[in-house]
Amino acid sequence: MSKNKEKNLNENEEPVTEETVQEVSTEEIKKQLEEANKALAELNDKYLRIMAEYENYRRRTAKEKEESTSYAFSVAALNFLPLADNFERAVGYAPDDENVTVLFKQLTDILEKMNIKPFNSDGEKFDPNLHNAVMHEDDPDKDENVVVQTFIKGYKIGDKVLRHAMVKVAN
Repeated sequence: MSKNKEKNLNENEEPVTEETVQEVSTEEIKKQLEEANKALAELNDKYLRIMAEYENYRRRTAKEKEESTSYAFSVAALNFLPLADNFERAVGYAPDDENVTVLFKQLTDILEKMNIKPFNSDGEKFDPNLHNAVMHEDDPDKDENVVVQTFIKGYKIGDKVLRHAMVKVAN
């Protein structure tokens, strides 16, 4: 016997044969395959998490962009409302002045194209989401919490209140 065979037999080990080599390599390949599958699962999980985070980031930034654009648009539109109020007063004082009437009509058309519309308050029930009560009137003939007079019109941009109406409310 050769020294290697004697050494293997002396240490109470099985002799190395082709079958044992195949068994060892098959078991090792299975272990490597399991490890590779685990690594693949971990990488797939990381990938899915990163994609979910990216999708959330994309949605969040799109929403923030839309909100900031809407806010800037609202602020700009809010600055035009006193002009509309003054034109409306001018039309009330000089209804025969064609120039003022045409300019007021042009401004209201522009505001309407921007989806900015005034809302009526007189005779409506007081709603703190729409109205700002600046005066109260004690009148037993009128219902309680009803808008009696509108001092400054309220405006909405879509469904959102752009400016609250300043009103007098009956108690």
